Amino acid sequence: MEGISQALLGLLGIGLIVAIAIVLGSLQGRVRAARSGAVLGPLAQVIGGAVSEGRLRGTYHGYSVEAWPDRRDPAPSSSFDDSSSGREVNVFNIKLVGVPGRQYWYCRSQPRLLGAPDFEFSGVIGLGSALEERFATFAGYPPPDAALEERLRAAGLMGELSRLGVRDSGYLPVVSFAPPPSNERLQQLARAALPAAAHHQLGQVVGELQCEIEVGAGRVPTAEGFRELLDTALRVARINAEANAGQA
Repeated sequence: MEGISQALLGLLGIGLIVAIAIVLGSLQGRVRAARSGAVLGPLAQVIGGAVSEGRLRGTYHGYSVEAWPDRRDPAPSSSFDDSSSGREVNVFNIKLVGVPGRQYWYCRSQPRLLGAPDFEFSGVIGLGSALEERFATFAGYPPPDAALEERLRAAGLMGELSRLGVRDSGYLPVVSFAPPPSNERLQQLARAALPAAAHHQLGQVVGELQCEIEVGAGRVPTAEGFRELLDTALRVARINAEANAGQA
């Protein structure tokens, strides 16, 4: 009996610990959401939006917009190994949803030993051509277009990216475009999903342009600064539509 009592007490103790952890996690989530709401709230008027789950959502000149703050080490190596600087900075993210375009691309600021940072362009996060083609095939994207970078540069992409500002880390801004998967890939995904979910998925897939910007001491830009960043993102979206047009 004593052994059974001890086992029950042990289970009760574990259950209590789990319950406390759940409550604390919920409280922490609410605190983070409240903080995000407090810092993002002044920006809501710019896009006629509202803050939900730590993100500001609204519309701007016909595009759906999401914006949210983050704090992280922007060095690329932080995603793959432990050799990053470990220096976290305030990052502000803007996503435009519904952006037209055919090819995936990714461009980041790259610090130099001498001189100002430059922009480094890649088809798929700098993985190399072989992996880029595998990624494109898996996602249902067209094969990487070797001439895309030249067209984007010629259309003025780098000048617009420089308007987003290169700050202390040298690794931001980062701007990327993800087109919707091909119709064939969508059909494959639809066949693997429930009919209702498949119908919803086919109706919601659109291109997305995301900008990651270092914002210095503040967690978010001012309302006017936010508007200027959105205007720059819109110009990038137009450049993408011109240089990265879909094929009939």
